[in-house]
Amino acid sequence: MKNLLQRAAGPFVAGLVLLLYLNGCSPKIAEVKDASTVEGRLDVSVSPEQRQEFSLELQQGANGLKAARALYFLGLAEFQDGHFAEAGKYFQKIALGYPNSGWDRASIFMMAVVLERINDPSRALVQYQRLIEPLSNTPTAAVEGELSQESRKATLRLINGPLTEEEVDQLIQYPLLPEFLPNLYLKRVQLLVDKASASGISGTALVDDAFLAIDDFNHRFPDSPEKKEIDRLARLADQAVPVDKKALGLILPLGGGDASAGEQLRQGAQLAIDEANEGLAPADQIKLIVEDEGQTTQDAMASARKLILDSEVIGVIGPMSSDACIAVLPLANARRTPLLSPYAMRPDLASVSPYFFRNCLTLQNEAVAMADHALLAMKITRVAELYPDTPYGRALAAAFQSRVTELGGTVSTSISYTSGSSDFKDIFVGLGGCESDRNERRRFG
Repeated sequence: MKNLLQRAAGPFVAGLVLLLYLNGCSPKIAEVKDASTVEGRLDVSVSPEQRQEFSLELQQGANGLKAARALYFLGLAEFQDGHFAEAGKYFQKIALGYPNSGWDRASIFMMAVVLERINDPSRALVQYQRLIEPLSNTPTAAVEGELSQESRKATLRLINGPLTEEEVDQLIQYPLLPEFLPNLYLKRVQLLVDKASASGISGTALVDDAFLAIDDFNHRFPDSPEKKEIDRLARLADQAVPVDKKALGLILPLGGGDASAGEQLRQGAQLAIDEANEGLAPADQIKLIVEDEGQTTQDAMASARKLILDSEVIGVIGPMSSDACIAVLPLANARRTPLLSPYAMRPDLASVSPYFFRNCLTLQNEAVAMADHALLAMKITRVAELYPDTPYGRALAAAFQSRVTELGGTVSTSISYTSGSSDFKDIFVGLGGCESDRNERRRFG
């Protein structure tokens, strides 16, 4: 009997506590004259009698703040009954029809809550955004701050919740306030990495999409505190990249004017591979896969696709030309495939990608080295320059002249020659008298 009474008392006590809480903590509706008392609260209960009173007020032509108040509590009544669509209509009517009343902000918050309840998180986020920046002409700044705080918490909760990829893209287009964009872009990366990791499909474009999203995040938010999480996701994405760790690609010209240089490069690479494979079992040996760079950037791109997507090489030596490297880099970036070019000289390649490397001097490096040797080591103050009339030659001459001038010297004569020329007698005769006199040599302490 005692146990029976204890079991019966449990629900009674719980109900009593709830009743005391609602009576003591929830505002008494009859005393609520403005929205500040109920703004942002979900524990307000509207009785059937009160619902009839508010309906009667509207039927009798209530307007202004009184009408907004009646509409708000009718909306709450529908909300507490689980009629979310009907509740949303009341709150929307207040938000649109009674701006700057205080009830409008309370209704916007409730609209966001309603949208959450009907599983429409993207539209809920849009509503919460409207409340985060306080409005100067609302009744109470303190209440604005509280509502903004609650909306900020709700925004982060929804972003970290079960948003779909489509919903994230919609919110990026909306867009959200800047303070939430790193979280939103991080969510996008998480969704793409999860999808790529779960696919298990070799060569899938999902991996590429994930890496592109990671690169986009790092570009937009280089100093974000979410960087550690992005790095963790990048490591997960790396595991989803299909790679043959024993395959190395080589892109070089097999025909045309650069075929000789290409053949030398192929022989050198093969020699290095043979030395690395010496003594290894056939299953452990590295294989070198060679593709033609061709004559156009399209040829180089086609070869890169074969190596990276089809052969799944762990890295690529080449291409040789700067233009071909620029064309191939987007694919290499997407698949995190390192490129090592032995000849690409363009200065703008220096920081174009963390996956691009080269083993050659740039025009600027060469020009500076020559000018420094002439003026600093040989103590010459006046020089003449002779260069091939090609894009490379003209750029080298300009860089050399710039460095000479920077060091206080003078380029007294600048002469070009046709590429492929072998007779320079007339040119050197024309340069007579331009050599600097020993007496003019600069002395550096």
